[in-house]
Amino acid sequence: MASAFGGGNNVSNSRATVAGDSANSSAGSEELSTFISAGYDFHWGHLTIGPTAALQYSWVNLNGFTETGSVTDLNVSGDSQESLRTDLGFRAWYTFQVGQIAIRPFLRAAWDHEYKESALPVTASLVNIPGTPVTVFGPSLGHDSAIVNAGVSVAWTPTISTYVSYDGQLGRGNFDSNGVSGGIRISF
Repeated sequence: MASAFGGGNNVSNSRATVAGDSANSSAGSEELSTFISAGYDFHWGHLTIGPTAALQYSWVNLNGFTETGSVTDLNVSGDSQESLRTDLGFRAWYTFQVGQIAIRPFLRAAWDHEYKESALPVTASLVNIPGTPVTVFGPSLGHDSAIVNAGVSVAWTPTISTYVSYDGQLGRGNFDSNGVSGGIRISF
């Protein structure tokens, strides 16, 4: 499976300042990302299991901007960041019948490695006060993590099914992500 996508955003912002007024700004950004994955499924009766591999590249650019409306307006420099990631793992599911209902617990686990992204810098200076711009960095993120997706789907009828699943990115330095999702599918 492969995909590519891109797009842009325009963001407007207003922040209260220490001087008691508001600093306003707007900025644009662009994003490009591509993804390719592969795997193979081995079948043993109702059990399916197999290896998976994925490669993702992303590029994001934030255009610079200058605030207006305050004595403490900031001039923020534009910057771009890249991410190159690989996932190596497996997926498995088992399908069993309870009467006419098909129940399928599933698990996907992978080791994720980030090759490029690290501490994201932001460079800014005060508009009305001359001086050297200051660069601050976000937290330095780890490069390795575990990706886990586990849940169960239930096919109530040939056209109606539901699912619930947990999605997590665990063990990455200064970053964890946890989520639960669910849904219903109606085919016709």
